[in-house]
Amino acid sequence: MFARGGIYVVWTPIPDYQSLFTSLGFELLPDARSWFWGPDHPSDAFVLDLTHIGVEPRIAAIVGGRRPPRTVTPLDMERALQTALLHWHDDGRLSSSTLAELLGTTRVDDLRARVAGAVDTRCGHATPQVAQSYRALDLAYLTHGQSHERVAEELAVSRSTFYRLLRRGVSDLATTLAHAAHVQGEQ
Repeated sequence: MFARGGIYVVWTPIPDYQSLFTSLGFELLPDARSWFWGPDHPSDAFVLDLTHIGVEPRIAAIVGGRRPPRTVTPLDMERALQTALLHWHDDGRLSSSTLAELLGTTRVDDLRARVAGAVDTRCGHATPQVAQSYRALDLAYLTHGQSHERVAEELAVSRSTFYRLLRRGVSDLATTLAHAAHVQGEQ
């Protein structure tokens, strides 16, 4: 069944089965908890998405004693990227960030290099509007020391335009990083 790919959802109140599903790479869906076996037996839901990663990389990780890769959606990446950008110059927070986990590294230098590389690559092929979004993102977060107000002045845009540029830049970069993570997960 797993060889076909797809998305699988399971529910169980049995702790041993919950551990098994977690070890196989199923992700807990905390909002889907139910008590269909009674008030003393909470039943947790787990999901396994094989639509992008496939079975082979998942089995290779399990056999190799590693955590199975997970599907990284642009929304997951966007949330992780936004949080990481807020702490971009804090090595400790960055190395333990969700972004580091999604990109498969705990080395801060590697994480920063991958993000900077994605920015450089994307800017080389971007429209002027997207390039301006990346410039706003670079000045606001990646280059240390300037307030958002100062960056808006430097870009000669209003504050509301500046924040729109940031949202566009973060969203576009997250999509780029999610695609790169997906491609890396297939290798």
